[in-house]
Amino acid sequence: MGQVIIKSYSIKSKSEKIWKCLFIPSEIYLWGGGKAYITDQAGTKFSYWEGEAFGKILEIDKHKKVVLEYFEQGWKTPSKVTIKLFESGSTTSVTLEHVNFPNEFKDAISYNWDRWYFYSIKKHLEEGSLVENI
Repeated sequence: MGQVIIKSYSIKSKSEKIWKCLFIPSEIYLWGGGKAYITDQAGTKFSYWEGEAFGKILEIDKHKKVVLEYFEQGWKTPSKVTIKLFESGSTTSVTLEHVNFPNEFKDAISYNWDRWYFYSIKKHLEEGSLVENI
């Protein structure tokens, strides 16, 4: 525990569309290919991909920021994920900060945020790619 991952992504899309990709289960299915149980209400629990990732939504500033208590299968203690959206014209900058995860998973977590999460959202929004085409 104690490591930090900080990521930045630029997505040619309005923040509202990215928000939908983060919180609307039918949208998550399109880019992520699995069931998700989530809303954009603070205090609620969430689960992605049949429970592979799960936790609780700690804070919401709609279309701008979400803070999650975040677990993956096998973790004994929660990590914390903060995602911020900054819209400028037709592009939105996304920043992610992930802290307090198990040290041995840092490389895998970093790769997963890039490849399986935000790359997939970017492809979905910019090119209309569905999960099976990515």
